[in-house]
Amino acid sequence: MMLIERLYTDDKDAVWHGVIDRLKDRGTRTVQPLYVSDLKGQKYLSVVFHTDVIDDCAMFLVDNVAICRNVKDTQTIMLLKPVFLPMPGDRPKDLERYSLYIKVNPKHYPSVYNEILHHEFEVNCFPNYVAYAFGDYDILATFLARDLDAIKGYVKAHLKPLSGVDGVIINKIRRTELLTSKATWRENQRSLLYIPPWMSKKMDDHYLYDIDPPSEEYMGLTGAMTDEL
Repeated sequence: MMLIERLYTDDKDAVWHGVIDRLKDRGTRTVQPLYVSDLKGQKYLSVVFHTDVIDDCAMFLVDNVAICRNVKDTQTIMLLKPVFLPMPGDRPKDLERYSLYIKVNPKHYPSVYNEILHHEFEVNCFPNYVAYAFGDYDILATFLARDLDAIKGYVKAHLKPLSGVDGVIINKIRRTELLTSKATWRENQRSLLYIPPWMSKKMDDHYLYDIDPPSEEYMGLTGAMTDEL
């Protein structure tokens, strides 16, 4: 199971460093902090966890995360049916990373979710991760895109016209830091890997897709310094 713990604060830099000091390489047998991200314009940081035992995760959050200095409030978001997607092998190396919060009418949950997974994307704008996150919004997707205009163009042309889509919020991801080892991160990604049929055909024919994109590149795209990884 994966979940996001949002840490609301007026001092994101202080909480950022506090999270890294407390959580980096300090997972347990049943709870693994994966990474922390900072979204531009938001009053919170997002810490992503993988857990096998939800009660253990609850105690881990109480003992290690919620008590970080300068944290004013917290929110836990369960990620349901999360999947990672391979990256195009010929993608540009200077892409930016965005998080999409998508509000959807309940009867259209599966059609919108599947449209994101099965849309045949170009190399300048494509999803890397998709999950249900019922609550303030219903689907969370992270995208790599050339720039804000590229992700806005995708949303306008392919998401907002879909039946049941009530709203889309685009957040640029300013920075991300890995909180676990590269090997554990890669293992988690691969366990949730999904290869759409159209992509599988291109893999079989001629088009390269990276099932294991370099951790340095993935994190570097978000603003983390590669020498910190």
